[in-house]
Amino acid sequence: MEVFDAESGSWKEWKKEIRGFGEGIKGYILYAESGHMALHLVPKNYESTELEFPYNRDSSSFETLKHLAASYVYISDYEIDPVQQTVRHATISHSEPNDWGEIVNRRYSFTGDTLLLEPVEQDLGKLRLKWTREK
Repeated sequence: MEVFDAESGSWKEWKKEIRGFGEGIKGYILYAESGHMALHLVPKNYESTELEFPYNRDSSSFETLKHLAASYVYISDYEIDPVQQTVRHATISHSEPNDWGEIVNRRYSFTGDTLLLEPVEQDLGKLRLKWTREK
């Protein structure tokens, strides 16, 4: 994730300490021809932990639950508007209960193997997600 720095006039890696994302973010985004998509974001080094993850979550420590809460996931139907160069995500499942059923719009552009997604919504207008195809 990147944030626009008005002072320098450039995009910089976003490292705000929210939900454990202070080290920056990594993740996956998948678009299927069926019209479904999935997004998963986690803090960098998310998988590098010494925490225990018991099968029975009732016995999980607070730190373990806090770590799990840093995982951000949603699954949506999507529609592409090639004229406006936007993609609409109609959420059908979300790791945050209040965001189930939400509709979000993102501007998209491609540079080689890189996809940029920028929120259309004003409150998120200075952020963008930068996705590079894995080989």
